[in-house]
Amino acid sequence: MKHIYNFVPKLVNDAINGYDSNCLEIGCGSKHYKPYLKCSKYYGLDLPSSKYLVTPPEFAASAESIPAEDGYFDVVFGVATFTCIPDVLSAFKECHRVLRPKGKLLIFDYQKEIIKKLQQSDPCHKNCWNYEDMKNLLCLAGFNHEMVSDKSSAAINVENFIKKKVKSLIGRQSFSDSWLIVEASK
Repeated sequence: MKHIYNFVPKLVNDAINGYDSNCLEIGCGSKHYKPYLKCSKYYGLDLPSSKYLVTPPEFAASAESIPAEDGYFDVVFGVATFTCIPDVLSAFKECHRVLRPKGKLLIFDYQKEIIKKLQQSDPCHKNCWNYEDMKNLLCLAGFNHEMVSDKSSAAINVENFIKKKVKSLIGRQSFSDSWLIVEASK
């Protein structure tokens, strides 16, 4: 069964500017958010070697080199993805490049404390950050400092079984402070 974090489609849909919009999911895997989004055109990007793929993505590529024209997307987002990208600054620059003016990048990743614990068992988690770290990287990638905001409080309303999973992993019940959710507008 695929799990949908209910705050992801809510924030992505809030960021979509009308129904005539293009949306790109970085690290799309099985594309399980696609049916919940209001964008008129959804594109998934993932590595062709991803173990999470069910069907081929529209873009079989790395986020460090997105095969799309400049300014094509209204919204770009990734869920638990950017922490695993080797050259995340290049990926953020690419996201900035493919966003239209006033387009939004939404990053749904883990807080520094969670990533440190994940790194102990899964070396794919290369990037460890808090909001200020990520904001600085986004500014280096071309986003305006004043157009980057912390949306982490949106993760408060989640299902109880997910809270139990987090508690077993990190030894606490709180889930909302496990997620780092950042929105950067172009």
